[in-house]
Amino acid sequence: MNNKRAIVHIKSSLAPKGDTVLFTLDPVNGFQWAGTSDMSADEILNYTTKRKQAAPKREEAEAFLREFLADGARLQYEVLDAAAENGIAAKTLRDAARSIGIIAAPSDGARSKWQWSLK
Repeated sequence: MNNKRAIVHIKSSLAPKGDTVLFTLDPVNGFQWAGTSDMSADEILNYTTKRKQAAPKREEAEAFLREFLADGARLQYEVLDAAAENGIAAKTLRDAARSIGIIAAPSDGARSKWQWSLK
């Protein structure tokens, strides 16, 4: 029976993250400190975030963006229209763009027309 537990530092606005502190609980010895660990909460819980889980639609959208933008920047509405024609939802496309680091910037300084480009 594994009765080892952990106290994990998850978030801190100003200070660096602290060590993960281990302890045990069992009916005979009760509470006992068991040292520290360099494992994160995700590693301890063997947890995978949505972004790390398999996402075939997002991966398809990422491949589409890499191919569509391979020759250079394109206007945002062109990218969105082409993605829609390929059955890729706008939200999925935006998630894919964020995932692969697409750069969105005003086209020739015109704020009404944005363009997307690969890094």
